[in-house]
Amino acid sequence: MDDKDLLAWCHFDRGLSLALQSRQESALASCQKALALFREANDRKGEGSALKQHRDRLQTLGRYREALQQFQDSLKIKRELGIASVRLEPLTTSD
Repeated sequence: MDDKDLLAWCHFDRGLSLALQSRQESALASCQKALALFREANDRKGEGSALKQHRDRLQTLGRYREALQQFQDSLKIKRELGIASVRLEPLTTSD
């Protein structure tokens, strides 16, 4: 683990702490910093975790389209790493 990776995890943890304090905009900014640092460090697992956290913040803020994209990106990485097997089913309504 290099310095960028450690710093990324610090921003990730800070984002979680801020989210627990209902400071969603600040938490989002920390998640964005973590995401950029994970990408620079080429840490795919960290990147996937940061994308999920980023998605959660966007969803909390009502930014659903952006959150959906983050979900798809995170899922792709987790599948590449072999740590996700989510199967999405279309929504149906009964008449």
